[in-house]
Amino acid sequence: MNRPHKQHLLTWSSPLRLSALALVALAVSGCFATSGDAPEITIKEFPAETTVSMSGWDYISNANYQGAIAAFQSELAKTPDDVNLQYGLAEAYRYTGKYDWAEKQYARLLVNDAYAARAMTGIGLVKLMSYDGNGAYEMLNSAVMADDKEWKAWLGLAQLRDSGKDWGGADEAYKKALGHTDKRALVLNNHGVSYFARGEEKLAIDYFNMALAIKPGFERALRNLDLAKAATETEIREKEYSHLDEKYRAKRYNNKGYIAMMRGNYAMADLLFDKAIEEHPSFYAKAHKNKQALQTLKSKNQ
Repeated sequence: MNRPHKQHLLTWSSPLRLSALALVALAVSGCFATSGDAPEITIKEFPAETTVSMSGWDYISNANYQGAIAAFQSELAKTPDDVNLQYGLAEAYRYTGKYDWAEKQYARLLVNDAYAARAMTGIGLVKLMSYDGNGAYEMLNSAVMADDKEWKAWLGLAQLRDSGKDWGGADEAYKKALGHTDKRALVLNNHGVSYFARGEEKLAIDYFNMALAIKPGFERALRNLDLAKAATETEIREKEYSHLDEKYRAKRYNNKGYIAMMRGNYAMADLLFDKAIEEHPSFYAKAHKNKQALQTLKSKNQ
C-alpha cells in the first residue's frame, strides 16, 4: 500500500534496548522504545468508564484496556473466584503498564494448573518490560517448558535472544511462536525487525511484506517496511523524492536520518534531519526531536 501514513520512529519492542534497531516491533506487551520520538506503550485513548457496558475480554479485543480493568473488577466483585477473570485483569494491568499490579495478579494464578504457564508468561513479559532480562528469561523459559504452545512466551524469548545476538536461537523461537498462534502477522513483523538488526534489510523487507499479505494495512509493518526500504538506499537520491508531496518527502529524509543516526553516521544524520525540516511545510516536531537526540548522542561520544 503506497500511501503516506503517520510515522513514529520507534525501536525494537524489547526493553532490552537494542541500539542498532530502528524499527517497530509489536510485542504481546505493547510497543517499546529506546530513543527518538516514541512512547513506551501505545494505548488507544478512551474516556474513563463510568458504567461497564461489556465484558472485560470485549474491552481488551477493542484495545480499551482501562475499560477492561473496570469491567474485570466489576465482574470479580460478583464472582471473585473466577480464574479466567483474574487472568484477564492481570493482562489488562500489563497492557496499561501497571506492572507491579500485573505481576501480583499473575502470581496468584501460579498454583492453578490450567493457568500456571500463562501466568509465568505474563510475569516474564512484565519483567521484560521492566528491564529484568534474567528474570524474564527464567519465567518465559519455565512457561514454554510447562506448555510448548505458549506463543507469547516464545515471542518474548525471541526478543531476549535477539538482544544477545543469538540469531539461531531467535529464529527457533520465532518459528515456535508462529506455529502456535493465529497472530501470524505480528510474529512475522517482529522477525523482520530481528533480520534488520542483523543487517539483513532485504530479508527484513520480505518479512514485513509477508506480515502485510496476512494483515493489509498493519500500521507497524507498514512503518517498518518504509524504514527498511530507506535503509537499503546507499545515497540521498533526491530525484526519487521529487514526485512526492512535501510532507511525505520530509518523512523520507527523516527516516533516512534516523537510520543514519542509529548506525553512528552522525554527520549524514544531521544533514538529513536538516533536509527534513527544510522540506516540511510546517514545524516538523519529529525531525526536531530526532535532531535533539542526535546532539545528545554526539555529545556522549565526543
